[in-house]
Parts: sequence; C-alpha cells; structure tokens
Amino acid sequence: MSKKAPLLFLTVGVIWGTPYFFIEIAIEHFQTPSIVFLRVFLGAIILLPIAIKKGMLGRTLRAWPAVLAFAVFEMVGPWYLITEAERSINSSLAGLLITTVPFIAAFLVGLLGDRSAWHPLT
Repeated sequence: MSKKAPLLFLTVGVIWGTPYFFIEIAIEHFQTPSIVFLRVFLGAIILLPIAIKKGMLGRTLRAWPAVLAFAVFEMVGPWYLITEAERSINSSLAGLLITTVPFIAAFLVGLLGDRSAWHPLT
C-alpha cells in the first residue's frame, strides 16, 4: 500500500460521513422536505455548470422523464428517508447503516442465484 492510501481513505471517509453529521444538526431547525430540497438544490448548483461545460445539458433535458424518475427514486426518496431516520438515530449509526448497503446487495444478489457478486471478474 502506498503512503498516500491511508490519507485518501481518511479523506473519503470524511467526505462520506459529513452529510450525516450536518443532517443531524439541520433536523433541529428544519423540516425534512426543506433539508432534502437544500441537498438537491446544492447538488444542482454544483453539477449544472459541469453539465453545461461538457455539453451534456441538452441530452439530459431531452431525457427529462428518465432523469426525473432517477432523481426521485435514487436521490429524493432515499434522502428523505435518511433524514427522517436521523430523527430517531444518531448520525454515526446512520452512516454505518448506509455503508452496509453494498454488502446487503451482494448478499441478496447471491441469494437470487447470481454468483458473480461473490467472484467478480478480474
């Protein structure tokens, strides 16, 4: 392992876990829909200039129904549920539970008969 790897691992951990800490603070002052809207809005502000610069905005706008469905099911829905859950559990537990998602997905895929999750191609 390189000397830089632990620093990169720590950086990813901080970036991954920070939103849960801020959600815990935000739920004391705001309702869940407001927090979710703010997260989506900030993400759009950051990603919109990148999409424009790469010339992807037109293609994305042409596929707006699919983009909207993806946003609802993969961003707004989970973020709403995570924010609501943090009203009952602390941010550390929320972050730990979220990190189990890939393991649970691999386990469920294995139960359904797809063994590629257990032995990925190299």
